[in-house]
Amino acid sequence: MRLTGNQVRAALRPRAPWAVGLSYAAVLLVVDVFVSARPDGGESVRLWWSTNLDNLSSEAGAGRAVAVLVGSAFVPEESAGWWALFAVAGLVVAARRLGALRALLLVAAVHVAATVVSELVLASQLPHDESTAAERSIVDVGPSYVVVAALTVAVAYGHRWERAPAAVAFLALTPYLFVGLTDREVAPVGHVVSILLAAALGGALARRARTPGPAPAPSGVRR
Repeated sequence: MRLTGNQVRAALRPRAPWAVGLSYAAVLLVVDVFVSARPDGGESVRLWWSTNLDNLSSEAGAGRAVAVLVGSAFVPEESAGWWALFAVAGLVVAARRLGALRALLLVAAVHVAATVVSELVLASQLPHDESTAAERSIVDVGPSYVVVAALTVAVAYGHRWERAPAAVAFLALTPYLFVGLTDREVAPVGHVVSILLAAALGGALARRARTPGPAPAPSGVRR
């Protein structure tokens, strides 16, 4: 029996959300093992992939900026264990609700936007506070913006019981997400942007996913 393209896609569709969540979690764990095995404990690797102002500056070059914006989401700042688990909890539900490709595009866009906004907030402080000058080269890596975005979509737009694991993960992270927000530190500012943007984009994409497509034409009828 030969399967058509539509039949293959229909068979793979239920597995796609798990593929998205487990693949990202697996990459985090593999990178974590590699980075931690470095002689310096991975500090040089984290610094190279950091989305700090030095690496995003024009002096570093556009290629470096793009590389760190993408790669920093896969380089844990500390142990990747819990982040990998929380990523699965969020990405699987988000991909089920929005579709695998839309979920991936959403978390990627949120990661980039949260990074850029948080670094711009830091840059705005530099002319006014010399003590922050050293923060141009801070280590700013990790999957938190991706994970927070996925969990936000899962909690806000997931189906019924699917929200429960994501809600538990989000609550577990909450005490740590906003530490330093009043001082406009990079990470908490990025987390706020991640939540707000994921909620807005997730809502738009969820409504689009609910919108039924045009009814198929009856057999033998051309359009």
